[in-house]
Amino acid sequence: MAPATASPVKGKQADPSAADAEPQSSEKPKKTNKKPPTLASALSGAISGSLISACVQPLDVVRTKMQADAARGLVRSTMATATVVLREQGVRGFWAGTGPSVIRVGLGAGLHFVLLEQIRAAVSTTAPDGAQQLSNMGAAMAGGLSRAVAAILLCPVTVVKTRMEYVADVGAAAGPAAAAAGGAAAGAGAGAAAASRAAAASAASGAAAAAAGAAAGAAGAVPVYRDTGHALASILRTEGVRGLFRGVWPTVLTNAPYSGLYYMMYTRMKENLTAEGRPQAAVNFASGVVAAVAATLLTQPADVVRTRMQLGLGTAAGAAAGAAGGAWGTLGLALKQQGPAALLTGAAPRVLKRTTQTALVWTLYEELVPRITALGYAAKESWEQRAGAAGAGAGAGAGGAAGAEGAGGQRGAGGR
Repeated sequence: MAPATASPVKGKQADPSAADAEPQSSEKPKKTNKKPPTLASALSGAISGSLISACVQPLDVVRTKMQADAARGLVRSTMATATVVLREQGVRGFWAGTGPSVIRVGLGAGLHFVLLEQIRAAVSTTAPDGAQQLSNMGAAMAGGLSRAVAAILLCPVTVVKTRMEYVADVGAAAGPAAAAAGGAAAGAGAGAAAASRAAAASAASGAAAAAAGAAAGAAGAVPVYRDTGHALASILRTEGVRGLFRGVWPTVLTNAPYSGLYYMMYTRMKENLTAEGRPQAAVNFASGVVAAVAATLLTQPADVVRTRMQLGLGTAAGAAAGAAGGAWGTLGLALKQQGPAALLTGAAPRVLKRTTQTALVWTLYEELVPRITALGYAAKESWEQRAGAAGAGAGAGAGGAAGAEGAGGQRGAGGR
């Protein structure tokens, strides 16, 4: 009787508390930040990085050209630079270096997200309610360390990407200049009525040829590559391993602080903006945009130094000017040539590119991870079921054979 009377009382008392407890239990999965499987992180990062990097490659081409031209003393705006690329190389020129860019961002994003999940799990703390909490310092550390490792390992591909974007521009610029010079020389041999026009054309083509000569001279150390594999082999053969890692520290100083600052701001904004009824994809994208703009502007000076060093512009020009080599020498030469404005060269296309790329990559990553994880678990469960069924079938067959042998033995004994 005692248990029978206790259960109704317990049930009545539990009704109000159960109503209050249910929302609390439903909140826990949102707060708990469970680490996804490594393969799911790698695949989601690689897929999102590869797709988005190909889409935003034109912005990277414009940024590289702006920074390279500035090192040669030619400063243009973003729109003017894009117009030059379109006029000299056509639409295809905006996708120069896409191959190494997709490889770099695809592999880099996959490696970055795998390391990020591992480091985040290591530095997170567990709250009394079971939720995983990540401090601002922990978020910055997770983002910065994971990106630093990825940037160092993929620096050779970054060098190739930067050079292929640059060499395509120089090669296209030299051709029209030479043609203009030839046309001016032919025009100069015309009649006296065209003498003034020929002189003007000759002067204009001379200026264009001088600019092209300066460009070719600046790019003299950068050969033309057929593809990513040929570029890696050529650099290794002519410059050694050191050439593949040229500008590695400015590369790290561009990427590690960027990812550290970005991830810290991204996680905090996502926590503050997430609310019931708001689309999570929109929250992820908005958080990514704001975080990317701030992190890009703070790391822009290191990106300028990286581009100059990997193209050999800052190093060669610095040696000719008597400046110290390395990152500090390149930085000093840039400031001497253009002043503080040099540190923001190419900032507009880089902000647009980084903001769009990072926000879209993270949004796509957040959408892909749970789906790939679910597919992986479903495939694993299906495989285990098939393996179990096969094992059960094999066991049943073995049991039947043993039974048949036993029955045959008994009949044989009875016959005797």
